[in-house]
Amino acid sequence: MSDKRTDIINATLKVTNEFGFAGTSTDMIAKVANVGKGTIYKYFKSKEVLYSTLFDELTNKFMAFIVNHFQFNLDIQTNFRNIVYALVHYYIANPQEFRYLERYSDVSLNIDQRMDESTKLIEPIKKMMDELDHGFKFKQLPPLAIFAMTYGPLVAIVNLTLMGKIDLTDELIYEIADSCWKSILVK
Repeated sequence: MSDKRTDIINATLKVTNEFGFAGTSTDMIAKVANVGKGTIYKYFKSKEVLYSTLFDELTNKFMAFIVNHFQFNLDIQTNFRNIVYALVHYYIANPQEFRYLERYSDVSLNIDQRMDESTKLIEPIKKMMDELDHGFKFKQLPPLAIFAMTYGPLVAIVNLTLMGKIDLTDELIYEIADSCWKSILVK
């Protein structure tokens, strides 16, 4: 037996990746989810709420993925490298999730709210990194700048890989991870 809410979420992911947010209608989502249009509104107040809910679910999955790949017995730089490696492979294996997260981040109706939420997620991580005795000194930049310097290049690399422009090897992923790491350190 299928869960209609999950079917609607999965259909939204598929349809918006194919047609974009502006080109997607609730009729299209309902057809792919194999539900009536009214069923969508039973679970989601509006199309925007549906989009936001899907974004939140994928973001939570993304954050859990990072937390699950952090190993407390390893130093922070090795953890960073391993998380970058795992994340790049995850996104390449799950391009619909990757594309949705990136598109929604770019066109979010509540971009200021999303930035505030992102800052709230990043600040504790930055504080922890600043306070841990790991031997590294990080640049004193706003948390979102640190995030952009470490996550932004990964987005570009995944996009280039998915477009077939880069033949991504494990060695290249680690080299990129090391470059991102060095970009946030005080020299």
